[in-house]
Amino acid sequence: MAKLNLEKFKENADKIVQEKSTQGLFSESPSKLIILELDLVYSNKIRVKLNNLQLESLSESIEKFKQVAPIIVRKTDTGYEILDGHARVEAIKSIGGESVLCMQINATKEEADFYPYLLNQANGLDTFEVAYYLERLQNSGYTAKKI
Repeated sequence: MAKLNLEKFKENADKIVQEKSTQGLFSESPSKLIILELDLVYSNKIRVKLNNLQLESLSESIEKFKQVAPIIVRKTDTGYEILDGHARVEAIKSIGGESVLCMQINATKEEADFYPYLLNQANGLDTFEVAYYLERLQNSGYTAKKI
């Protein structure tokens, strides 16, 4: 198994983000806002964040102000795969919510696996989170060359 170069991956991903902003990703992939029951959405196996230390605060915010930002999903044969917004879904579940506001985008399986990294760039991912994400990509069958 080839060794992954974490810094090279970050450099290439940053270049992509600079060339094609996140908004560009969505403008090239028609999207629509929908409300889905929580049992229709499921987690992308390749997520960026390990955990959300601020889940309690996020839950309180959603309970008080409702969900402001939609999660990002793509339709699959088995439901709607979450590409961004895992913490919001967990927060909604924790307060007894039954549905979630979503932005549905058209994305292939391969594109979907790279969206979590691109969408979380603004969150200032630390090296450990990026390494964790790369490991999940590799464990899902992506080669170092493809990554």
